[in-house]
Amino acid sequence: MTVYLVGDRKNPRGPDTGEALDPRVPGSGRRLFEISGMPLVAYLAGFERVNASDDPKIPDGSVVVLLGVLAARWFLGWSYDLQPLHEFFYERRCWVARIPHPSGRSLVYNNPVQLDLARRTLERALLIERSKDSVSSRVRF
Repeated sequence: MTVYLVGDRKNPRGPDTGEALDPRVPGSGRRLFEISGMPLVAYLAGFERVNASDDPKIPDGSVVVLLGVLAARWFLGWSYDLQPLHEFFYERRCWVARIPHPSGRSLVYNNPVQLDLARRTLERALLIERSKDSVSSRVRF
């Protein structure tokens, strides 16, 4: 399994590459990739990037990072604003965290503390996913 990054909709100003949150073109996908501080190959291998507007099917047991309010509303419904930013919680049979949307209009990432919190949330998402894999590989059913 991989970690799901859930944006709200495709980039209205960028080229349509057919991929959600594409880090290779200008827009939120590239900004999130830059926030992550990861090499491109590791980023692409570690994250499944989807948009809420495409109504993706996220399997039970997944690790999910919701990008912004619209993605949080889509996934969490009425409780989206009750959940803290940058903290993982268990909801809808998934481990979920929220971070501010990485659009160029969001000024929150002008703050280096917010950049660090978002980067650490992405790192924790990958660690949670890896730890799930290592535990399930040792459990016999």
